[in-house]
Amino acid sequence: MKKNVVNFIILSMLGIWGTWGEIKADAMIHTDQSNYPSSSETTAVSQNLETKQSLESYGNVTKDSSLWQDTSFKKQIGKSGKFLNITLKITEKIDKKNGESYFRLENNQKKFIGYINVNAISIANGQEGNYFNENRYITVNKAWPSYRTLGWDPDNVFNTHYYPSSQWPQKNIGAKLVNKTYKVTSSYNHFNGATYYVIIDNTNNFMGYIDSRATKIAAGAQGTWQPENRYITVMKNYNSYKNFNKWTVASKYTSLKYHTYKVTGKYTHFNGNTYYSIVNNKNKWVGYINSQGTYKGKGQQGSYISTNKKVRIISKNYNIYSNFNWKIKSSTKNRLNKTYIAKTMYRHFNGSLYYSIYTPGGTWIGYINATGTK
Repeated sequence: MKKNVVNFIILSMLGIWGTWGEIKADAMIHTDQSNYPSSSETTAVSQNLETKQSLESYGNVTKDSSLWQDTSFKKQIGKSGKFLNITLKITEKIDKKNGESYFRLENNQKKFIGYINVNAISIANGQEGNYFNENRYITVNKAWPSYRTLGWDPDNVFNTHYYPSSQWPQKNIGAKLVNKTYKVTSSYNHFNGATYYVIIDNTNNFMGYIDSRATKIAAGAQGTWQPENRYITVMKNYNSYKNFNKWTVASKYTSLKYHTYKVTGKYTHFNGNTYYSIVNNKNKWVGYINSQGTYKGKGQQGSYISTNKKVRIISKNYNIYSNFNWKIKSSTKNRLNKTYIAKTMYRHFNGSLYYSIYTPGGTWIGYINATGTK
């Protein structure tokens, strides 16, 4: 009897609580939900939630992407195309809940550039930025040095400290590099605003990183044109050429040897040779000739040519000069049929040949046009 009463009380209580549970659930279902966000609104809110991370990194812009004013990403302030391949500083990373990430960018003047999608940036190891493959030739036209590194410690690659350019370790001094031609294998658009070339010589030796502002891009391995104004005499069996790619012969050495030409310019070729661009006394271009086949003259007379032979005066009407500014020293008036020793001769730019003559005893007489002798 007592047991049955207890069971009744328990069942009654369970019935009450069961009914209350149903009432509570029904109330929640039918309550006005206008003050609660919908499921779509909740998704939108969660997508706009973001996390921020402070950074001090560097990267190159690789795409023409939108630049945003702030992290609301509502106002576009430009496109990144004008910064293509330029190295910028990354000061912040924004990770949005929708999976997108953005970098905050600034330039080397600490000017804000904008927020950009991380997919438009290639992260670099440091301030030098990423390297870009190159295959070109340059001639160094300023006596600026090249460097072993672009700011990092060359003896400790794990040292993340970057030094200012004034403290960069030099690879080669400017005097060694200037007016020479090198091959560029890659380049870096540094955060400091300068572009640096990685250069090698014709034996594939690394010559350092050099500021592109100290160089001039060449059309080919010959390097760039360098103006010159001198006179040379061809002394060896060297041809002249019309070009530097096919090496087409312009003039054979047989017509060039022991003649004097004017040099109007030169190329310091990547192969290590210097080539003169030469003209004759009619201002006709004769071609490019390797400087190793020539001697420099002190003037239009060109370089002296050893001869050491006997010559006889055959005319009384020739002047004898003390220099090639045509200062008269004497004449042949009283020297007809006399024999002298021509120790050297000059094939002048004007086309004439001049002997430097001496008496048999070694006294210098002067310079005489070879047509007055035999």
